[in-house]
Amino acid sequence: MNDREQICAILYCDVVKSSNIPDGPVKRELSDIINTLMKEAATPKFGAFYIGDRGDGFLALVGSATKGAELALHIRDVFRNNNWRGVGSEKPIGIRVGLDMGLANITEDESGKARVHGSAVDKGARIEPAATPNSVFGTVLFMQHFDTEGASHIHGNSVGVVELPKDAGSEELFELFREHEVAVTLTTTPKPKQQTRSVRRPATDEEVMGFVKSAFAETEKIFRSKLSELEASDPDHVQTEFEQYPNARFTAKVFVNGNLLSQCKIWMSLERRHGNSIKYYSGHDVNIYDDSTLNEQVYAEDDGRRLFFKGLGMPMIGDNCQDMDEGEAAAYLWKIFERSVLGY
Repeated sequence: MNDREQICAILYCDVVKSSNIPDGPVKRELSDIINTLMKEAATPKFGAFYIGDRGDGFLALVGSATKGAELALHIRDVFRNNNWRGVGSEKPIGIRVGLDMGLANITEDESGKARVHGSAVDKGARIEPAATPNSVFGTVLFMQHFDTEGASHIHGNSVGVVELPKDAGSEELFELFREHEVAVTLTTTPKPKQQTRSVRRPATDEEVMGFVKSAFAETEKIFRSKLSELEASDPDHVQTEFEQYPNARFTAKVFVNGNLLSQCKIWMSLERRHGNSIKYYSGHDVNIYDDSTLNEQVYAEDDGRRLFFKGLGMPMIGDNCQDMDEGEAAAYLWKIFERSVLGY
């Protein structure tokens, strides 16, 4: 027997609702992708020194936080970019990826077969289920190790304190993005509510864009949290999905007993021609990249002293949508979607 301990990045990934995927082309495609990813994880590019097959996912131990983050984002991208419709799936297949850092115990038997154990490995398994589909979530400890390694091409944005499954407590988690994706998806932590300008002047383009970006980040955060709460309220019958896409957009879906109840798309526009705004569309024909139709939008206005959001008021929900800060605009958009879920 050969025992050793090593501080490492602990990566778990698992396909979302894989038990609902019937045998056939989609299942075979999924198996091929997982097998390919496990082989890639062991290459020098990612440097995993242990890989444990978990069926529709795997555990990987990686010597550095940076390479662990790169592997996690690679896994995410493979699932995001795969042509699932081409193999017969009606909707994209998602994968959750979780990252932690800790001491792993590796035991090899006489044949050289290894197994891993330890409290850090067990805890790492609780991070992955907390991630949203096709996203990478990491712990505070992982981010601390990542920061000490000095990599600047990947960033983590807090999604708040999240309840972990199986009575594992709660922990602040961070969603990981590449540097250029942060500039595009703009999920930075919202800034404190802006101060009134002491001298009347027009807001700069930078101030307006930052205001809209902050509100979009808050909208993402609220939708993630509220969807999780909704599913937790009746996990045997209610399922939810949050899907994030490039170019600052996401979809939210609610299923009851496997049937789609309601869905919406939210995206951000920073083009002067269309105004600096966050747009909302809900319906059964949501196309993530067709922006020709919307039900509502909140757009930035400037009165010379401060920025605020106005809504079009199209859903007619009776709320004051004429003078909103970032958080109020985000909550307003969630309330519109909530009404569609509740059926009024």
